Amino acid sequence: MDKVAYLFVLINVVCAQYFEGYPPSTDGLRRIEVNGETESDSSLPYLSRNKRDYGFGAIQNKPGHQSAAAQNHGKSDNGFYDFLHYPSYNEIMAYLYRLARLHEGVRVITIGKSYERRDILGIEITNGDRRNPILFIEAGIHGREWLVPTTALFAIRSFISDRAKFPNTDIIIIPVLNPDGYEYSRTTDRMWRKNRSKNSQSSCEGVDLNRNFDIKWKHRSQSRKPCDETYSGPAAFSEPETQALKNFFERNWNRIKIHITMHSPVGSIMYPGGVGDSQAQSKKNILSCLAQSAVSVLTQPQNTVYKVGPIDRLVGVAAGDSAYWSMIRGGSETSFVLELPGKAYRMATYYGFHLPEKYIIPIGTETYQMLSVFGRYAQTGKCSSKSNTQSKVRPNQKEGLIDEVTHFVSNLFVG
Repeated sequence: MDKVAYLFVLINVVCAQYFEGYPPSTDGLRRIEVNGETESDSSLPYLSRNKRDYGFGAIQNKPGHQSAAAQNHGKSDNGFYDFLHYPSYNEIMAYLYRLARLHEGVRVITIGKSYERRDILGIEITNGDRRNPILFIEAGIHGREWLVPTTALFAIRSFISDRAKFPNTDIIIIPVLNPDGYEYSRTTDRMWRKNRSKNSQSSCEGVDLNRNFDIKWKHRSQSRKPCDETYSGPAAFSEPETQALKNFFERNWNRIKIHITMHSPVGSIMYPGGVGDSQAQSKKNILSCLAQSAVSVLTQPQNTVYKVGPIDRLVGVAAGDSAYWSMIRGGSETSFVLELPGKAYRMATYYGFHLPEKYIIPIGTETYQMLSVFGRYAQTGKCSSKSNTQSKVRPNQKEGLIDEVTHFVSNLFVG
């Protein structure tokens, strides 16, 4: 296909997204080649042969229901994922293996198994030097936060494309730490948060994995009731998923420069810094600098408003959570909670956990902009804050459009 014509299609697609329209028909497109493997045009990001339901639709009220996009698009035997629907656990795993197959220096890692014996897999991007610092991103700890694993996959794809920018940094990303809860949310109970472990003292199932780490675990803010969605478990690290993460940190002691745990849908970047936490207080300058720098790069495509500050100040006492534990006791130099948004400035509606699928790529794009800031710090050990504000003004739309098209073109052939 002529390059000019192809760029014209991309511009039309991005323009349609900017005004919340549907992608146009792409009947003129044929096939592309990805590292020697041919993909049909139906796999191209943002492109569709037919208009589809890009919204959440009935899925909000029917926990086991999937949209037309999830049912009919992006599924292939070779693991291609198009970022146009919320994928199943099996689709996510197949995509990870595909990326590892297509790219040198990219490998699938297993950190453990879930309660229901699903593999907890991730991707490592490395040059093989075990002395490299690690940027570690952990996602999908809560089942119902569907946007988080897809954004983690988008970050994996983008870091692979930009690997030359971080030559001496190992980037490790776990897209679904809680695969059992994620699948249960997809098939049975849309708002399921916990894992799926059995409780010997109750018929209620599951533990909130982000209350199960050995940091302030007996704090009064934690729930001891198994039927509560924030139930912290019978003991710290009682769950195989949190134990797997603990073991990962122990194997990489003092190599992890930054740990980021991704959540949704608050729209914030938070870091340890509670009163009385001397270790967190001693790092408050670098933590604040990195968080503010990450927000300052948000110039396109959505310019989402993010709040920035210590966890305790923004959401209250952090008891048993992975971010506090990893920096205070887990050997990570710094740690952050990145809460993805439930809306962006163009949205009139706050969707919360039910963000329509058409926003997967825009949110993924802006999130990767922020994650790149953390990647540069892991690479250089330096932070230069560009902004002391909590959000950016609305960007020039033409400049944002050009940047977005450039991003899509450069990343299209990554896989």
